[in-house]
Amino acid sequence: MGPRGGGATGVAAVTARPILFLVPARGGSRRVPAKNLRPVGGVPLVGLAVRRALAAAALVAGGPHAVVCSTDDETIAATAAAWGAEVPFRRPPPLATSEASSADVAVHALDVPNEVRRTRRFPRTAMAGVLGGGL
Repeated sequence: MGPRGGGATGVAAVTARPILFLVPARGGSRRVPAKNLRPVGGVPLVGLAVRRALAAAALVAGGPHAVVCSTDDETIAATAAAWGAEVPFRRPPPLATSEASSADVAVHALDVPNEVRRTRRFPRTAMAGVLGGGL
C-alpha cells in the first residue's frame, strides 16, 4: 500500500514523466580550488554526484530521464561526461559566480535549447532536485 492508502510504494509510483536530474558544478570555487574535481574516496566530487543521480534515475518509472551537468568548466564537463552525465551546454558566466542561485541554474537548464530538451519533453515541474555540493 502507498502512503495514501493505495497503489504502489516508493519513488517509482511518483511519476511516469521524464525527469531532469541536475548536477551543478561550477569551476570557480573561492575556498577550495577545483573542488568539483577533487577526489572523495578516489572519485571526483562531480563523479559522485553524477553516480548518485544515475542511481536515483534508475529508481524512477517513466522516462527517458536525463542526468545533466551544468558547468562552465571544460575539465568538469569532461569528467562529468566520463561518469555518465550529459553535458549538452555550458553555463553562462552570470550563472557561474558564487552569487548565482541554484534556482537560476535549474531554470537555465530547463530553458536552454539543447539536445536533451529536443529529444525529451521536460515540463518545468520535472526537476528532481539539484544534486551536488557546489554550484
